[in-house]
Amino acid sequence: MNESLEYGAPKHAERMERKVALARELVEGREVFPFPGISEDVLIRMRKEESEYPVDITPIDEIIERCAGQGIKIALESEDRPENISPHVIPAEDGDLRMDGILLRHLQLEGVTDERLIELIMLDRSNS
Repeated sequence: MNESLEYGAPKHAERMERKVALARELVEGREVFPFPGISEDVLIRMRKEESEYPVDITPIDEIIERCAGQGIKIALESEDRPENISPHVIPAEDGDLRMDGILLRHLQLEGVTDERLIELIMLDRSNS
């Protein structure tokens, strides 16, 4: 058996359980965080997809502007099946998950000071 799984590294189910609990805690607490920005490679890809496949959602640059001005809060896409929960961030004051959601894993870690948010981003990245 792999020693890292046996001694220390949390198993997938444990990580998922922690991610769900932490996401729910931040949603229920209605916590607002400063917007750290989106990873540059993801932003480039999002802009490209936006121009190639127009859909009826808010343009990413507008979402970023609102997040920078309002801060962000956590929103959950699916509560039906915890294993499918996808934490997103939305503008804190007037965000709509369907129109304005950004996957949590796309945030930059630089500038994030809340340990719970850092942990949630890392858990989301490890489960993607």
